[in-house]
Amino acid sequence: MNTLNFNKYRPPILPVEMMDEAGTIIHITPPTVDLQEELRARMPELSALLDGDNDDVRAGFFELAARLMSCNRNMRKITPEQIRDTFRLDEEDLVVFFHAYAEFVTGIENAKN
Repeated sequence: MNTLNFNKYRPPILPVEMMDEAGTIIHITPPTVDLQEELRARMPELSALLDGDNDDVRAGFFELAARLMSCNRNMRKITPEQIRDTFRLDEEDLVVFFHAYAEFVTGIENAKN
């Protein structure tokens, strides 16, 4: 049997540097299956986020981003308020995040095959 060496084990992470004064870096890990499915289901709605007309859509995407970002190696819980107020992300930033996150997850899925 091979030795499991945690010094060499590198799980997949998506490092995200935030726009706060500290330049916080969150090392985001792969999502749960439920979160991954929710992200896939909501991706077609991203254009509605940029329209800015629907507060429920906006709040839902900030909430989803917070739950995705809360899956991290830093063991840090992220809230929608932190995303907006502390990290200063807006709707356009969230669209960029969701696209990068989707690529991250797709890369992990492709590596498994």
